[in-house]
Amino acid sequence: MNSKILSVEDLVTGKEIAAALKINHVTLLHWAREYPDFPAVRLPGVNRYRISEVQRWIDNLPSRKLIYSKRKQKAALKEEKQLVTA
Repeated sequence: MNSKILSVEDLVTGKEIAAALKINHVTLLHWAREYPDFPAVRLPGVNRYRISEVQRWIDNLPSRKLIYSKRKQKAALKEEKQLVTA
């Protein structure tokens, strides 16, 4: 039998993965709730994620990649506006 033992270091919080992928953590929660194939590790009262699995999930479907790309662009524009007004 070939099984992988999960280690705590492999798993990150929603806020950590959202920051790494430059998406809103609420978007991540929405994806975890709305898409049954979303790669979340569901623990009692909390979800954890692996960045590589979530990135693969986004990359595997063009429509999801487009949504991710648009949100990433929108976040970059918002950040740019904040820098200009600061």
